[in-house]
Amino acid sequence: MLSEAEIHEKCENIATEAYRGCGQSDILWANNVRTMIDGWLHSITDENERQLIITIAEQHGYSTDEYSDPDMCRHGLDYDCCPCGCGEL
Repeated sequence: MLSEAEIHEKCENIATEAYRGCGQSDILWANNVRTMIDGWLHSITDENERQLIITIAEQHGYSTDEYSDPDMCRHGLDYDCCPCGCGEL
């Protein structure tokens, strides 16, 4: 079981890693954080540790809700401004 300090450090590392490739999109960043934390939680069997991780992760931007906006592409950008060509589909 990880200590609270170790969980904080891992959550900070996940939040930092989530910035890579998100193109400054807060929606994509939040979805990246959620995906990485959910992946980590999948490997945790102790329910008390899971709850502690969730509590600390929420302080670092974790949410179980998937962020979406019907006016934005899956990258969290306006369809016409997405460099991946989402507006062209």
